[in-house]
Amino acid sequence: MRYTGRISSILIVMVIQTSYVIYYFHRDGFVDIVGWLAYPVLLLISYWTGFQYDKANYFSERDPLTNLFNRRFMIRRFNKYIKIADSKKKKLFVLLIDCNGFKQINDEYGHAAGDQVLVKIGKVLNRKRRNVFGSARWGGDEFIVLGFCDDAEELMCIQLKFKRELNGIRVTEGGSSIAVSIGSALQDGTFGETNIHELLQLADASMYREKRGF
Repeated sequence: MRYTGRISSILIVMVIQTSYVIYYFHRDGFVDIVGWLAYPVLLLISYWTGFQYDKANYFSERDPLTNLFNRRFMIRRFNKYIKIADSKKKKLFVLLIDCNGFKQINDEYGHAAGDQVLVKIGKVLNRKRRNVFGSARWGGDEFIVLGFCDDAEELMCIQLKFKRELNGIRVTEGGSSIAVSIGSALQDGTFGETNIHELLQLADASMYREKRGF
C-alpha cells in the first residue's frame, strides 16, 4: 500500500497549521496553548484521512479475493511496463494462466474450495520475482503475468517454472493437485508497436493449444 494520501494530507495540515501559528505569533508576539495542542490532534486526523484514501486506492487496484492486481490496473500500467522493458534492452512477455477443471472443483467440493484454490494461486503469483512486473486476476480462474526476458527460450523456462509451482497446489478438501494451462506471448518489435490486446490474443491461442492436450 502506498503512502501518497497520508504524506499529502499530513503536509497540507502542517503547512496550514504552521501558517496559522506564524500569523498569530507575528500579530500578538506569542501563540496560545491551543495553537500548539492543535498539532498532534490535526496530525492524527490527517493521518487517518490519508490512510482511508490510501486504502481505497489500494483496493481499487486489487482483486479482493486473491490480492493480485485487477484487470483495470494491468491495462493502465501496460505502456509503462513495456517502456521499462525497452529501457533494459529486454522484451515484454505475457503469460495467460487457466486452472484446468476449475468448474469441476466447484461442483465437487463447493465454491469455498474453489475460492481457496484461487487464493493459493494468488499467493504463488504474488511472490517477488526478478523478471516479473506484476500479476493479475484477469477474470474467473484466469490470470496474467507481465514481465521481461531476453528471448523465447528464456520465456519457456519462466513458463515452466510457473507451471511447476502452480501444479503443486492442492485442493484442500480433496487433497488432489490442480493442473494449469499456460499460454505465452513475447513482444515483437519496438514498444510503440505493441499493445496488450495483441499479446493477450497470442497468449490465449497458445494456452488453448496446450489446454486441448490436457
